[in-house]
Amino acid sequence: MTKFETKSDLSQRGKNILKYVIEDFIENAAPVPSIRLKNKFQINLSTASIRHTLHSLEGVGLLDHLHSSSGRVPTNLGYRFYVDELMEIEPPLKNEILHFKRELEEVAFNVEKILQKTADSLSAISYLFGFAFFSLSQNIVLTDLDLVLLSSGKILLILGFQSDNVKSIILELESEIRSSQLVFTASILRERLLGLSIEEIHQTIGDRLKESEVSKDELVSFLIRNVNSIFITEEQGKVYTSNKDLLLQNPEFNESQFIQSVVSVLDNDEFFIQSLSNELSEMETESLIGQENEEEAIQDCSIVTSKFKLGDLNGRMGIIGPTRMAYRQAYAVITLLTNVLKQV
Repeated sequence: MTKFETKSDLSQRGKNILKYVIEDFIENAAPVPSIRLKNKFQINLSTASIRHTLHSLEGVGLLDHLHSSSGRVPTNLGYRFYVDELMEIEPPLKNEILHFKRELEEVAFNVEKILQKTADSLSAISYLFGFAFFSLSQNIVLTDLDLVLLSSGKILLILGFQSDNVKSIILELESEIRSSQLVFTASILRERLLGLSIEEIHQTIGDRLKESEVSKDELVSFLIRNVNSIFITEEQGKVYTSNKDLLLQNPEFNESQFIQSVVSVLDNDEFFIQSLSNELSEMETESLIGQENEEEAIQDCSIVTSKFKLGDLNGRMGIIGPTRMAYRQAYAVITLLTNVLKQV
């Protein structure tokens, strides 16, 4: 992520005024002039001094202006500095914690309902877009494997995982395969792969099978070539999202072309499971602001996300909105629901 390299050189006055500008812009979605800063935040400086500070902040890339006579607006770098250095996260109220705990406890027997409730709650509180999904946890272990002959060229592959998830895939082969041969191949696969995590299978399946008696079988070659799409649980591939209506009410989404490009990303489960997961680090809670997002269509958006754990499964929840996001509220909501999930 891009960081402000000279933050130690920024005066306390500069930090205060930058914070005021960003929080006013988040609230009003309009460029912030010096006179409004002085009156709203009761700054004990002349408007000329405030303008000088604003000019300095613009000079180091933390603020910008749309027109020569307009007020200032934050840049992506300004938002990043605000989130990392200036933002104060308010702790959630006790009644809020109890409220969401009760809601999640009502559906605690069902993981799908927990995650859908989490996504909906994130959106309802933040007035943005909420999501939750199981991350690509590579530690889930393969516990069972079987092959069933359906017809001369069609085989049913059944995979059982430690998370009690069972996955069935129909494989179509060009050559015929005998039932006795299929039984033998299944026994070799069980011998070489059971007890391994998904990550271990992805990384070593070729080496584990290349010296086996079935290494040249068409079926085994197919499994090796497509290991990343076959050996993956349904929990790893399911994304739960909120309604988009609250997100689209933000003024940044007035342009239909921008709406379409953002919605197409949010409707793509692969974005969350693959692209977003690859962009994020191992931090518990983090954000991607503007162009820190690799997906071009959402480079005018920000994402705040947090890791969580349900039993043996690791996941992520998050909020997506415009870069003019209420970051304090977003972080507070994420922290609240992460803690409630831990309790549930």
